[in-house]
Amino acid sequence: MVEGLLGPIAHTSLNDAVYRELRRLLLTHRFEFGARLNTRELERLLGVSRTPLKDALNRLAAEGVVEVRPRRGYFVRQPTIDDVIELYDLRRVHESYAIERAVPLIGDEELARLRAILEEQRPLAVEEPTDEQYAQFSQLDREFHRGIVAAARNRRLVWLYDQMDAHIQMTRVYYPFARTMMLATFREHVEIFAALEARDAQAAQTRLVRHIERFRELAVRSLMERQVAGDAGEAGPDERLL
Repeated sequence: MVEGLLGPIAHTSLNDAVYRELRRLLLTHRFEFGARLNTRELERLLGVSRTPLKDALNRLAAEGVVEVRPRRGYFVRQPTIDDVIELYDLRRVHESYAIERAVPLIGDEELARLRAILEEQRPLAVEEPTDEQYAQFSQLDREFHRGIVAAARNRRLVWLYDQMDAHIQMTRVYYPFARTMMLATFREHVEIFAALEARDAQAAQTRLVRHIERFRELAVRSLMERQVAGDAGEAGPDERLL
């Protein structure tokens, strides 16, 4: 059973509202990888009919977050190691280009916002975070990177970031490899920001790429360890209701 919903959704664009809420639930680890999404229970929880729910599920399937299995229904898609490698390679190219464009364009207000994000992250960068601290830190991490991409003044770059971010957050939430590396992550953010503030494009790119490549390595290692553990006899994906 999913806890914490505020009740049936009331929104001008019901389909969009259902999509956003279901996407939020997926990105906050309300379901296990491989879990079957029971449409009747979701209708009840969200207070909506089958049509907007199916629209939301199909949109999430098109994004690759949900998997449709013929005659079986909708399942939370479990990324493969190849998926993660491709995703982080694409992220490296995307954000490297974005920060190169952002360096000469970023304004004082944007720099101030990034600095404020780092100040919020600072007390959260601890060795053994609580679930709440990890969730807060991860949200600020997304805001920091999205802020850099937005500073490139290219709406399509921001759109692409948002599409990739859903998959990145799925790997971070379901395989919390980044949980033990929050202090190192914060320090790397500080280094990236310093290069941005100094308008040093080469240093900013180098530091950002190193940061992303470290996460790529951690993500791949985490999935490989989970795969080995599964081969050794651990329980497979849960196909429970919710």
